[in-house]
Amino acid sequence: MPKIATVKQMRALEAAADSHGVSYARMMELAGAAVFETVRARVEALSGARVVILAGLGNNGGDGLVAGRLLAEAF
Repeated sequence: MPKIATVKQMRALEAAADSHGVSYARMMELAGAAVFETVRARVEALSGARVVILAGLGNNGGDGLVAGRLLAEAF
């Protein structure tokens, strides 16, 4: 079962990763790519499908935009 981090814990984890050389932009790309891979693995036919990405103002908005970009490029 995946662990769920609080906002405070996630900020600390991201700051630690950043201080070890993993930029926030890279983390955003990795998170968006993981969403893309999950969708691709679970949806058989995306060709011609319409996908809606809901991206808010929070830190996950960029992740959603990356996932949307990858989906648009793949299908």
